[in-house]
Amino acid sequence: MSGKDKRGSNSAPKGANAKLPSGDGATFSATLKKIVDDFNALCKERDGLQEYGSLSDQLAACKQELERKDEELKGKQEEFEELVREKDAIIKNLRQDLDEREIGGQELLRRFENRFSEWNTQQEQHVKDLAELAELRNQNAKLKQTVGENNLRLKELDSVKRQVRELEKKNKELGFDIRQKNLDLEAMANKLKNSTYALNQANAAIGFLPWDTKDEKKAEQAFDSLSSRLHQVVREHFYNKVANPAFPKLPGDIPKVQSNSEAAKYMRCAAAEAVISEELARRIFRDFYVAENLGTLEGPIIDAVNLLNTSNKSEGSVIRCQFAKASQGPNVVKVVSQKATRNVCKFLGCWLEDRAQKAKLENDLQAIFTEAIEMWLPLQRIREGAWSYTATEAEHWFNRHRQEYDAVKLEEEHLKKQQPPSRLTKPLAVLFPKIVIGNVCIFHGFALLPTQSAVIAAELEVEANGQQMSSSGSPSLRRMSVPTQGVHLRDTDWDLANGSEVHATHGSSIAGSDMSYSGRIARSQSMRERGESTPTGSVLGQSSRPSP
Repeated sequence: MSGKDKRGSNSAPKGANAKLPSGDGATFSATLKKIVDDFNALCKERDGLQEYGSLSDQLAACKQELERKDEELKGKQEEFEELVREKDAIIKNLRQDLDEREIGGQELLRRFENRFSEWNTQQEQHVKDLAELAELRNQNAKLKQTVGENNLRLKELDSVKRQVRELEKKNKELGFDIRQKNLDLEAMANKLKNSTYALNQANAAIGFLPWDTKDEKKAEQAFDSLSSRLHQVVREHFYNKVANPAFPKLPGDIPKVQSNSEAAKYMRCAAAEAVISEELARRIFRDFYVAENLGTLEGPIIDAVNLLNTSNKSEGSVIRCQFAKASQGPNVVKVVSQKATRNVCKFLGCWLEDRAQKAKLENDLQAIFTEAIEMWLPLQRIREGAWSYTATEAEHWFNRHRQEYDAVKLEEEHLKKQQPPSRLTKPLAVLFPKIVIGNVCIFHGFALLPTQSAVIAAELEVEANGQQMSSSGSPSLRRMSVPTQGVHLRDTDWDLANGSEVHATHGSSIAGSDMSYSGRIARSQSMRERGESTPTGSVLGQSSRPSP
């Protein structure tokens, strides 16, 4: 081989067989990606501020590594340019050798193919290096974007720090205000405690009994139980056939069916409940029970207490409590319950067959009235005052009817009369009075409504038999529509013998009444003509007590 061949063979580029390093770039990319991920994770956490220093050091190291890689990249680019120049020189030499060496063409071609294969390999590696370079550039751009976002985040965190410091300052100021308010509240609580203790001592000295919402719930349950027992007793004694089904002159607008039909039985039960309810309201559920030796003074005492309730409620409640304490003797329960029992049995005795049945009714009523008095005695001595309500205003008895009086099945043509009750439905009679403490109704009572099926069936039977119902304007029938609130009304006894009304004061006989019925009406009318307020204890039923 000639010297030119040797010279051509030795003229291969120095870096022709050198390969661009690829492992270092992948490792650096993975390391850089891990650092970026860790940095992002730290930025997402609330406590990333604590690792801010170490993160800044890593970021500086990353920048130094990035500068070193840029320098390596520049070196690789210069090497690549040198390789390109060497390639061009090799091609030129090969072309010269091809022109000059036709004899050794086969050997030269073989060598050229080898060199070309190496060159092709280098080209492929060069393409890979270019792709890696593009990836590094993308990663570099992402890192720059991440650094910018982190800088914004750091600015936001600095703003949050300032806000936290301001909040801490305000918190200290508020803490001082709160401590001062707590001291004021403690002082007010001590004053309230002392005032409450003094008030309780004063109430105890006067004789007032304590009362709260727990007592209201217990009282409501007790009155509901008493009402249920009363209905059971009435159902036991009057829901049956009687020899004389005629109705006596009793209060209310209850249809007076003179038969032994199912509707008549229900109406007799309703009438009995109405009479017992009236007796409870006027004799049991009152402000106080007058002692036997004060019987003739009951009228003036009640008028004085009612007048004080109108003009000076505080003094009126104190005097009422004192009279309640003075009148609660050992025989009060027995005497009052016996009088109430005798009065009810006198009204309803015409429906009882024999003495045994009457004695059974007296015992049952005695037990009910005794329980009612024992329930009412503590209520007479509370400051707010307790009273009963039996006026038949429509709205006050909305949805307060006994379901038992809807048990009668009506024929299809009469079902349209059985409408659901509304606030404008005026009850026919009160079956158990409302109980009110101060201005709070603790038990809503029960009433008989004209829309109930038993009433409709009774009215149809009365019309069918040609019986005329008594006028609702008669005093003997409208007595139930007068509000008998506690002691604010005088007692009224219905005389079954002659059908007249006999008015008497609580706890006294008719002969011992200090003022007649007509005299009380005349006094009330004269007071209204003079512009004076009518005492709440007048027989006209005017009361200062609010409606429940």
